[in-house]
Amino acid sequence: MMIATLFFLLILFIHIYALISGNGGSILISVLIAWAAFSSIRFIRLHFHPVYRMGYLGHGIPGHDQQLHPGEMIAACPTCLAVLAINPLMLSLEDKCPHCDGPLILSEEE
Repeated sequence: MMIATLFFLLILFIHIYALISGNGGSILISVLIAWAAFSSIRFIRLHFHPVYRMGYLGHGIPGHDQQLHPGEMIAACPTCLAVLAINPLMLSLEDKCPHCDGPLILSEEE
């Protein structure tokens, strides 16, 4: 993910330089690459979060004495990045994050 982020930032720099110097480039492509770089950085930050790492490695979540139930896994809310224990087979489009009340499954229109 770090390599992808560096690649996106390099391509973004090249596109912005081309726009400023008048050698072409596209504002739309620059915006899309900036969004990809932002998303990559966001996911890198999530993977280094200590609570996420502890839960993912099976050490449990600090402050919670309960272990994961069979079929559960640690995941992050796509809106607020809160670390949650979920059962992916039981998720539906109506499920909401208990922290931000955002959807846990993004619909295809978003």
